Amino acid sequence: MKPSSLISSTEQPPLSRAESSSKTIILSTGVVVPFDADDRTSAEEEAFRSELSMLVTLDQLTPAKMKELGISEPSETLAEIPVTVKPSDFLLGVAEPAALGCRVMNPSSSAGDMNISRPQIVKSGTKIYAYARYNWKNAPFSGCPRNKSQIGGPDGLAITFNRGVTNKGVSFVGCNSYNLCQKTGWLETNNQYGAGWAFQDWGYGAIYGHSPTYKGTLTYTLTTSSTKCLQAFAKYGHSWNSTNLTGFSIGKSSIGISWNTSSSLWQKSSQAGSYRC
Repeated sequence: MKPSSLISSTEQPPLSRAESSSKTIILSTGVVVPFDADDRTSAEEEAFRSELSMLVTLDQLTPAKMKELGISEPSETLAEIPVTVKPSDFLLGVAEPAALGCRVMNPSSSAGDMNISRPQIVKSGTKIYAYARYNWKNAPFSGCPRNKSQIGGPDGLAITFNRGVTNKGVSFVGCNSYNLCQKTGWLETNNQYGAGWAFQDWGYGAIYGHSPTYKGTLTYTLTTSSTKCLQAFAKYGHSWNSTNLTGFSIGKSSIGISWNTSSSLWQKSSQAGSYRC
């Protein structure tokens, strides 16, 4: 799923309710959805939320794109995802292609090898979108077969809020280091305090960056009648060897991750993102 240009907009006064109700957005998939978030069906909203997740993951949710999508700008911007580290010339000279970066399971791969951005919170109509993003900083290397192989059991990404909200849907999009994106994984936990998404991460015979979950974004749509401060936190859980992520427990400002063993795993939390604070 590659991004494409969305419907263009020109400098003009804010749209009236009648004007925004008739305006549409063409998503990168070719799906056409109403510009006004409150006019979208459940299927249209899911398509819009997936588009938002993809744009965030690819560092393409610019102020101009946000205007085209009809969403407010967050109070702070995310740092750009660093350029993927490719195998060095030295490594390519001493290692067979099948031995490059198949799995992230060597001792040097740790929580420090991954970025977990503080969640961003934006608004469109009466809907609020909170999105949490992660990305691997590099492509760790270790021996592996040429074919596609699992990196341990499922990993997962979760988001939580400091108070209960009305849950309007959750989406996750994962991308590889070559910016090819897809929907992947499954919604593992979902309630008024947040959601957790699980997915299998993969290694390939060339470099780990081929994995469709090399980087990704979880987007949670909500509404709330409260005007009080809303904060969001995110956490990522990574496993290798025979360890599996078996579930999330999500409460007010809390994320717990369950595993089938107590080894070959790590967890990493984000800083807080905020809205109206």
